[in-house]
Amino acid sequence: MNGTEDPINPYYGGQVTLFGFGDRGDVLSSVASAEHFAHKAGYQGAPSETKHFLNDHADDPTATKYYAWRDGAHAEVILYTITDGGHTIPQGYFRPPRILGATSKEINGPAEIWAFFSRQIN
Repeated sequence: MNGTEDPINPYYGGQVTLFGFGDRGDVLSSVASAEHFAHKAGYQGAPSETKHFLNDHADDPTATKYYAWRDGAHAEVILYTITDGGHTIPQGYFRPPRILGATSKEINGPAEIWAFFSRQIN
C-alpha cells in the first residue's frame, strides 16, 4: 500500500527523505517495486486483476485501486494505490497527524493486509 502523495516514501520513486531533510536513499516507484516482486514470484507481464474501490465517504478525498498478480500457481502480489493518500494505513478509525498526508477511509487497510497474508498460508 502506498499513497501517491506520501511525503516520506515517494510513490513515483526517487529520494526518500524525512519531510525534505536527510537523504535516506533512492527507491523504485511503487509500480516498479510490485512488478519486481511479481517477476520474482514467476509472473510475466501485466497484473491479472485491477480493481477500483467505490468511495462513499464524502469527506474522503482519496481513491483506492489495486493491481493484483494471482493465478493459484504462484504467490500473490498486490499493489494498493491510494490516490491522494499520504504515509498512512487506510482505515476509518484513527487519524494520524496531517503532516503524514491524507488517510483514506475507503478501505480497511489492516483487514486487507490480514486477508492477504491469510490467503498465503492456505
